[in-house]
Amino acid sequence: MASMDERYVKLEQKVKEYLPTADLDKLREAYEYAKGMHDGQLRKDGSPFVSHPLAVADLVADLGLDLESVM
Repeated sequence: MASMDERYVKLEQKVKEYLPTADLDKLREAYEYAKGMHDGQLRKDGSPFVSHPLAVADLVADLGLDLESVM
């Protein structure tokens, strides 16, 4: 299974494909903030809690929504 950082990189690549002028530094800041705020928290299945907001961001990117929505 991919690490959270690897999953983030895939999200960033996806966003870059459909929003080539997006400020990816802002996206990285949002990810790092969420990762830090949820540090040490786990889901019931034992995975890091940040996996949930990261998965939601990925779904939002699949919909082709704007950067603010992904963040």
